[in-house]
Amino acid sequence: MLDLIAAQYSEDINQINNFIQKYHISFWLLERSAFVPEYIAKNSWLQQYQPAAEQAIAKLNKTQPILATLINSCTVFAADNLVLLNTSCIEATQPKK
Repeated sequence: MLDLIAAQYSEDINQINNFIQKYHISFWLLERSAFVPEYIAKNSWLQQYQPAAEQAIAKLNKTQPILATLINSCTVFAADNLVLLNTSCIEATQPKK
């Protein structure tokens, strides 16, 4: 879970790709609201993973994670607040220079 939190809120595409490869993930299910600091702050399940949850909140207060920027281009299915991203699309994303 700590790896998931770190990857989901990362600004580093390489960290995300390493997570995808390590856990053999084909699709990534996200709640659109997961990229709002209050989502983590009010989520008691995520709050048990400290300091990862607080670090994710701090990141969200500064910048937008890579996965949030890939929702439009990598979504293969969406319903209500949920989006399903294809990890092949994520892996094809080039690191910023």
